[in-house]
Amino acid sequence: MAGESAMELLFLDTFKHQNTEQGSNVDVVRFPCVVYVTEVRVIPPGVRAHSSLPDSRAYGETSPHTFHLDLFFNNVTKPSATVFDRLGSLEYDENNSLIFRPSTKVNTDGLVLKGWYNCLTLAVYGSVDRVIINHERDSPPPPPPPPPPPQHQQIGMKRNPKHG
Repeated sequence: MAGESAMELLFLDTFKHQNTEQGSNVDVVRFPCVVYVTEVRVIPPGVRAHSSLPDSRAYGETSPHTFHLDLFFNNVTKPSATVFDRLGSLEYDENNSLIFRPSTKVNTDGLVLKGWYNCLTLAVYGSVDRVIINHERDSPPPPPPPPPPPQHQQIGMKRNPKHG
């Protein structure tokens, strides 16, 4: 299961919002390292989210029954980008549209979710990238050490033994 093609649960949580009358909600998923996202699932209410989880977190709570969900990702191949790239969208319907699969291979360390939902139970599947990305900007490398001082040779005047 350590192969690159192995799909594993990378994230599972429920986002809850009190008031949706003011507009859509935005939530952020941060991964501790770079991952390849292969599937995003919205878990309907009462549906078991994942078989290996304790009962308290095992069931979806998503509401309402239908809504539009936009997904964006932090493109780690563009470290200087100031915005997230669009991943796609899902017309969630708890009866027949639960799964979003990106059209291309996406490696990221974060997702942004935007939609008209009160509660969103989300599972993200994929694999962990082997490349480690540091979220803090590294300082530039130190300058190279100065060259060694030149070897001083005694440059003296040659004495001419003929002068005496």
